[in-house]
Parts: sequence; structure tokens; C-alpha cells
Amino acid sequence: MVRMNGFEAMWGNIGKYQPSILIVSDNKNLNKEEGYFMKNTKPVLLTALLIIFYFCTSSLAADINGLWKETSWPGDNWITITQEGQQTDIILIGFYEGKMETYKGSGKIKSNSIDYNTHWMKNPRNNADNDLHITLSPDGNTMNGRWVSTKGSSGNFTFVRVK
Repeated sequence: MVRMNGFEAMWGNIGKYQPSILIVSDNKNLNKEEGYFMKNTKPVLLTALLIIFYFCTSSLAADINGLWKETSWPGDNWITITQEGQQTDIILIGFYEGKMETYKGSGKIKSNSIDYNTHWMKNPRNNADNDLHITLSPDGNTMNGRWVSTKGSSGNFTFVRVK
């Protein structure tokens, strides 16, 4: 404990693995029964820890990087997904009636939900751009989703992880 100009400053450990904190008091508010901590310190620390926990767990996203195959559509459609944190990009290269189609999109992943806005780049069928709404399976190897086009049509799809 250090005393200076009527104030006391002291270091206290919260626990074995937590960092130390500095408490400054005018000695009138110091609660001797609780050791070095003032009455308001514990609720403030608890609130801070809950806020930190919320932001840490809400920012966690499953790892969906890799090569995927669409299994719900006739033809041969391959999907490459890249991810950096919650931001994710998708590219589909597929064939429909012997003609190559490609689209790309970007989106966000939060927990096991992914939302993409996609744009057709090579589009022999003149498809409309789509919004994809995807749910990742608990094992992380299957995605089930629904596409909704800007023209109002929609449908379901399934992606399976290849690598």
C-alpha cells in the first residue's frame, strides 16, 4: 500500500490466473472486510468480464475455408470458400447442360449461419443474382441453404465439404 496526499493505492490479485489491478481510494470508501477491494469493484469487474465473454463468443465463427461440392443440383458444381474472421467469399464454377456457369459472392458468417450476396459472372441461362442463406451442420461438413433471386424465385441446396 502506498499513501500519498490522503489517497491510498494498492495492488490486488483477483485470482491465481487473473491479472492484478490497481485500486485507488481516499481511504474513506475502503472496505476493510473485503480486503483491498472497494464495494463497487466486484460488480464492475463482473460486468466487464460478461461483456468481454459476449464479444469473444459472438465473434467466433466456424472454419468453412475449402472446396465444397453442390449435391442438390444436377450437373457438376464446385464451390470454393475463403474466410477471414467473419468475412467470407464464395465462388461457384459449374456446368449446366454442358455450359459453364460461374458466380461469386461475399458474406458474413456468425456461429453456424452464413449469408451471401452473389453475382453471376458467366451466365448462359441469364439467371438473376441471388442471396444465399446457409446453415452449417454441427460437424462442419455439410451446408444446407436456400437461395432467393432478385427476380423472386427461390430454391434449396446442399453443399458437402470436399477438402
